[in-house]
Amino acid sequence: MLELLGDKPAAVLAYGSRLPLTLRRAEILALLDSRSQGWSAEELAYELHGDGGTPQAIRTEMFRVRSLLSDAVESNPYRLAPGLTGCSDSGRVLRLLRLLREGLVAEALEAYTAPLLSRSGVLAVQLLRDQLDMAVGSAVRASADVSLLMQWLTTDMGVGMLKRWKR
Repeated sequence: MLELLGDKPAAVLAYGSRLPLTLRRAEILALLDSRSQGWSAEELAYELHGDGGTPQAIRTEMFRVRSLLSDAVESNPYRLAPGLTGCSDSGRVLRLLRLLREGLVAEALEAYTAPLLSRSGVLAVQLLRDQLDMAVGSAVRASADVSLLMQWLTTDMGVGMLKRWKR
């Protein structure tokens, strides 16, 4: 399980121990979690560092990530092992939202405790964060449940919507 919501990312291993992750490693894992077909070193270098990124720097960082998480991360392309994509807390929120027909909006809102990697300035991560915010906000609005809407508007992620509505 990857804990990517908030500002203290970690990997929770099968036997329950919590391994803190650096922001860069968490950013890499968030990108891996977002795309099951994986990423090349070149793609990750560009997404994380822009034009100045090098595949070699990514390979070095991926070596470190794989040392921490062993067989949870595959290479060529870099991706989470089969069955692990979406294993993050942010992935859980999205899975719950996909089950709207079963009325799991409240559970998704409860699981969405903080923004995705709130300290990250990487554009690709910011886009994932915005997608998650929009998905939860839309689901809450579509539910037409006033209590859920009020709960959403009091979160860090929903406060922006409140400001827009006030305007």
